[in-house]
Amino acid sequence: MIFMTPNADALCVDRETGYFLELPSGFVTEAMALGAPAVLSESGIVLAEPLLVRPESLLEINDISLHPAVKEVLELIEKRSPGQEVMLNVQAPYSVLCTVTEQDTLHSWLVRYKSMVHEALCAITRGLAGYIREALQRGAHVVSIADPYACPEIIGASRHREFAAEYEYRLLRLLAGAPCGVVHLCPRCSLMLEKYGRIAARCENLGGKPYHEALLEAASEFAIVGHRCIHSQSAEKFYRLEIV
Repeated sequence: MIFMTPNADALCVDRETGYFLELPSGFVTEAMALGAPAVLSESGIVLAEPLLVRPESLLEINDISLHPAVKEVLELIEKRSPGQEVMLNVQAPYSVLCTVTEQDTLHSWLVRYKSMVHEALCAITRGLAGYIREALQRGAHVVSIADPYACPEIIGASRHREFAAEYEYRLLRLLAGAPCGVVHLCPRCSLMLEKYGRIAARCENLGGKPYHEALLEAASEFAIVGHRCIHSQSAEKFYRLEIV
């Protein structure tokens, strides 16, 4: 494993500089769980090398929830310092697929091998749902979902809706009904899903309450939240999202 497991002292945060313990420490856990090799760049950043080089490999996606890289993160959630709130950072299905495929290659596959791409995204979505549900069960308070590679300006509006937003929505459907915890959608995701009519937003007035406090209060039951950056220090409004 390319990551070093933090010791117990590292599994807490300074409340003056942050509030949540954010896991995992890098951005390649999902890619590694699919089998992509991880390498350390010259700048010290861990990157995933392309894994899918043949369109047929889209039909060979493994269940990421069973991989040691994911199990390591789940174990870290349980090892956290007492009273430490945990935020799990997860990429949405389309971005996960992008991290294990050359961008130009994937963009061509969206046109030439649509059914295979959908098969891969379905498998990734199921694996992510298992991973997130297990993380919530083990004590994660907030799961932050982002889809950084899903840019309508790059892949086009229709493909964004078909390959990115659709699987964000399906992931939310699979997570609905979890006993507790907040699933927080990046506003770029939540605003587009609302535009597409897949979610409805209900606004609550925070009255000056810090954003992290509102998230933790919502985490006592299951909630989907969005339309605000997860790292907001404060916000006047809190948006709960409902699946349509």
